[in-house]
Amino acid sequence: MNVRALLLAIMAATALPAVATDRIPIADEGATSARWVPVAGTMATPVYPEGHAQDQQQVCLTVGYLLNADGHTSDFALLKSWNSKGNLRPDNPLWAAFAGSAARALAQWQFVPKPEITSPAPVYTAATFVFGSGDAAATRAHCMIPDLAARLVELRRDARASRMMAGGIFSRLDISRDLQLKYEIAEQQALARDSQRQETLARQDQLDEMLRQQMAQRTQQGSSGNK
Repeated sequence: MNVRALLLAIMAATALPAVATDRIPIADEGATSARWVPVAGTMATPVYPEGHAQDQQQVCLTVGYLLNADGHTSDFALLKSWNSKGNLRPDNPLWAAFAGSAARALAQWQFVPKPEITSPAPVYTAATFVFGSGDAAATRAHCMIPDLAARLVELRRDARASRMMAGGIFSRLDISRDLQLKYEIAEQQALARDSQRQETLARQDQLDEMLRQQMAQRTQQGSSGNK
C-alpha cells in the first residue's frame, strides 16, 4: 500500500473530519501563529518508532494537516521525508512507522484562536518532525517546505501521489490557478525539451547508421577492386 495512503488509513480512527465546504486557505509552517495559539499540554512530540530503535538513524518528515475551526487537527498526510541511510523509496515500511508516530502526536495538538479572532476558520498547514540524536537543525533542513502551496501542486502532478491529492481535503484547498498554471507550463516545457532530445538522438542514430552503411559499401568496393 502507498505510504501516504497508509498514513491516512492509520489516522482515520482518530482524526476529526473536516466538515466545511468553503475553500480552505493554506498557511506555511509556523504562519498559523498569527491567528492561533497552542493549548498548553497538548503539543505532543512523536516518539522514535520501537521497531526501528536499533537503527537510530536521522529521520525527518513533514506532515500536512488541517487545523479545524474548533482548534483540533485532522486530515494528516505525509508531504516530504528524508533519512540518513538513503531509504527514500516511498514504499519503504520505514516511512509508515515514522509517519504514523508523527500523525499520532499531531492528533493530540489543540489550538485556540487569539482573542481578536472572533470568527475562526480552518486552515491547512504543516509540521516538520525530526527523529534521532544528531544535528536536528541540519536534519530538519532536508524536509522543510518553504512554500506549502507549491509543494501541494508538485504532489498533485506526481504520478505516485496524484491519486491521494485528487480528492478529500486536497480538492478543497485554496490553491491559486496562477500557481497551478505555472507548474503546468513548466511540465509542458520539460516534456517539449525531452521530446526534442529524443528527436535529436533519433536523427543522430540515423546519421550513424548511414555512415556505417557507407563505410561498409566502401570496404566492399575496395575488396572488389583488389580482386
